[in-house]
Amino acid sequence: MADMTVQERNKELVRQFVTTMVNDRNPEKAAELIGDRYISHAHGVADGREAFIRSLHDDFLDPFPHAHVDIKRLIAEDDLVVCHSHLVLDPTDPTDRGSAQFDMLRVDETGIVEHWVAWTAIPDTDPVNTNTMF
Repeated sequence: MADMTVQERNKELVRQFVTTMVNDRNPEKAAELIGDRYISHAHGVADGREAFIRSLHDDFLDPFPHAHVDIKRLIAEDDLVVCHSHLVLDPTDPTDRGSAQFDMLRVDETGIVEHWVAWTAIPDTDPVNTNTMF
């Protein structure tokens, strides 16, 4: 990884973070990628590593045991990485179209230190165009 740019390293860190916490269902391992201080801008999630782990279990992993995320793209600039992904809470349910999600994470030399999230449910159809959310 020595030949990677800072932005490439940050994108790889975010990729590991997202896939480890959702697809691997291992928030404790994902929390190892969190830096000295974790600031959450997600509604209902407190700051800090322990709050992140507790919220992930209580609000996401326990109620949605089959959740899966598919990262579509990672965009990095300076110390920020945006992760555009397709999140499906129950892939065993053919009616669960999932949501399009944007996570923006700030990274420093200690790891992931700040997190914003925005998402929208994927509708069945769009009366205006045939474009996908990805």
